[in-house]
Amino acid sequence: MSFEWYKNDDEYEMNEYKVVNGIGRYWNSDSGKWVGNKIKYDIVEKYVRYEFSVYDDREIRRDFDYSIVDRVGKFLFLLYKKCIVIKRRNIDRWVFIDSKEIEGLLGNSVYKERLKKLVNKGIVERKFGKISKYGKNVYLYRLNEDFFSDECYRRKVFIQNSKVIRYLDNGFSKYIKSELDGHLPFTSAREYKVIPESSLRYKKKQENICLGRLDK
Repeated sequence: MSFEWYKNDDEYEMNEYKVVNGIGRYWNSDSGKWVGNKIKYDIVEKYVRYEFSVYDDREIRRDFDYSIVDRVGKFLFLLYKKCIVIKRRNIDRWVFIDSKEIEGLLGNSVYKERLKKLVNKGIVERKFGKISKYGKNVYLYRLNEDFFSDECYRRKVFIQNSKVIRYLDNGFSKYIKSELDGHLPFTSAREYKVIPESSLRYKKKQENICLGRLDK
């Protein structure tokens, strides 16, 4: 049976002008509202994430808020990518994500609450486990198996939230460096061969994955 995505009715661009109730307003992609002032930050469509049919943006909006959709969506995208990479090494999909990166994506002061909701809903699974890099128990994460099933459809979505874009422009570079120095070699989907971590090809591929510019 074929699958058809719903039509997104909120396809406005940041600072798009419209007269609302006789007053000129500008669309704010962060809040999903028409506001009186333009946002000063230019939105460039350069970062992508997946929207998953098993937990789409409408459900994220229902469980959280419009302003949180890109945050949760990017976090799920990151977790999905890491799970795919490690699974190609014939390892269970449990992966480590630094708490600072979770905090940056889900929100500095509220990330624990938002992560807990994702865990309680069964979207994300979490457990204590040991990885050799740290030599101690840390939180490990994986997505619900439904995200990897044939019944789960994915589509690419450009991130519109200016706060998430600024974070990816700035703080996310630390995460990229840790991945390039770290523990998850990139496996080519075409060749199914492990690319040496020392090669420039590996570093470029891994950087693109972290930025969300490369499909699996």
